[in-house]
Amino acid sequence: MASSSSTDETAKLLQTLKGVLRERKVPYHRLADELKMSEANIKRIFSQNSLSVSTLVRMCGAIGLTLQDLVAISARNSESSYALPAEAESYFVLNFEAFLFFRRIGFQQNKGGLRVSALTAQESKWLRRLQDFSIVKVDRTGRATHLNRGAIDLSASSPLRRELERRWAPWMLRTALIDREKAGHDVRIFSTGLSIENRAALLREVEDLLNRYRQIGWLDQQPGRPTTEDVGLCFAMAPFRVGDFADGQVPSTMLAAGNRSPSPE
Repeated sequence: MASSSSTDETAKLLQTLKGVLRERKVPYHRLADELKMSEANIKRIFSQNSLSVSTLVRMCGAIGLTLQDLVAISARNSESSYALPAEAESYFVLNFEAFLFFRRIGFQQNKGGLRVSALTAQESKWLRRLQDFSIVKVDRTGRATHLNRGAIDLSASSPLRRELERRWAPWMLRTALIDREKAGHDVRIFSTGLSIENRAALLREVEDLLNRYRQIGWLDQQPGRPTTEDVGLCFAMAPFRVGDFADGQVPSTMLAAGNRSPSPE
């Protein structure tokens, strides 16, 4: 008899898989066709939260996921979230660089925190404000960490969310293409128009590439493999043309387009 903890974990993974199917617009009958099962059987699995590991692996494979991918997505969905104090959110709206500094503290969380002794004068001022808002603390070893764990919960009408949507993409472009040009990053951006049919075909090709990328990465991280390096892939697709450029320079057309309707992802 399965334990309650394993049953709960199975239910959570199936709920995550159901969400992925909904996000990718994959109906039950298509999943059933891929698995050579009846649609009724698929519905029974989701309603009863009962299936074997091998069946779960097959269901993941039918939509281009591994079981490890599903577990990782489930873990991300389970992350706790918290709301910023209203005064902190208002401050970040007016001081975008301070918000980036706040995120930097969060990135150092798993490394024991950000060393206060290494901060610039401006960063030290930001740190004091963040402490006043009770969202950051400094421990006895002189390291700054977030007081809350998890993701920041911003409502659709949040002024900070709107500010991030307005400024995040231009900041990322400047950081990747200009400020860090000497860091050895290979950034290439192409702009072209696509019909709906060709866009769908390209998305499928990109998804296949990303699935292959995950598979290779998983193999590289197994015991006995060579030393690995952090490698990032970024694909951005938009339904409008934003301009052509090269040689690591961001034209005003791109920045203007970014200020109008960038994606914060």
